[in-house]
Amino acid sequence: MLRMRINRCLRVDDLDRLAEKFPPLDAPVARLASGMTATAILDIKQRLSKLSDADRRMVSAYLLRLQHESPAGRREATRTMREMDGGKKVRLKDLAKQLGHA
Repeated sequence: MLRMRINRCLRVDDLDRLAEKFPPLDAPVARLASGMTATAILDIKQRLSKLSDADRRMVSAYLLRLQHESPAGRREATRTMREMDGGKKVRLKDLAKQLGHA
């Protein structure tokens, strides 16, 4: 369900439109473990902070999709599903009562 929602929210056209707002990053100086420089990461953060709410949601959905498609993300989803199958879950109606929203 989540994957279907993300795919509906984020289209290739959206990524192309965002790519136009982000010209290539400067040449790296010192690389971090991820292969990016601290300057490049700071540049990305600054550019993201200037995006509209809608564009931020698109970027967020894309990053979430990448996380869920990674091996670690799949392992986490499997672990969560096993916990839920084992009874570690709460109905939405019960959660609303616990939070005082009912």
